[in-house]
Amino acid sequence: MTDKEVQKLSRSQLIELLYYLSKELDTVKEENSQLKARLDSLVGEAITACTKADDKEPATTEAENESNESENHDRGKGRKKRRSNNRTAP
Repeated sequence: MTDKEVQKLSRSQLIELLYYLSKELDTVKEENSQLKARLDSLVGEAITACTKADDKEPATTEAENESNESENHDRGKGRKKRRSNNRTAP
């Protein structure tokens, strides 16, 4: 609604407009409050999940590192053998 349209309204129409705008504002404030509570809940859950994942990660990472080192060590030996097998004597 434009300013000119508002200026043309009667007193009773303005009061009615204020009443409905006030009701809408109350509804929006309530919805906003519920959304903030939901957001806080989700953030709390995410923080808890990250904390649990961080607690588990180092043990898993150490085991994976040992496994990867072993695999890399074995692969390195295989490469050396292939290189020595591919060489011809002078």
